[in-house]
Amino acid sequence: MVYSTDVNMGKVQRFSMLFLSLALLVITLATQGPLGWKVVFPYLAIYPGIIALTGWDPVYAVMVGLWSRITGTPAPVHAGV
Repeated sequence: MVYSTDVNMGKVQRFSMLFLSLALLVITLATQGPLGWKVVFPYLAIYPGIIALTGWDPVYAVMVGLWSRITGTPAPVHAGV
């Protein structure tokens, strides 16, 4: 459970990121024989896994902040920029 207010993702987004991270790891572990290009899946699983655990997506926060400055509209409170 998250007690911090520093989150910019909802529960569904966090669950989907966690599912994506675990799916990348399971695909890697279930592969029999040479991994080939699938060797990068565990490295790709790090980013969505950390995002899912913390609830904070820094790329989203930066993009919302930049877009709000370009358009002149105020950024949402949960953006954090």
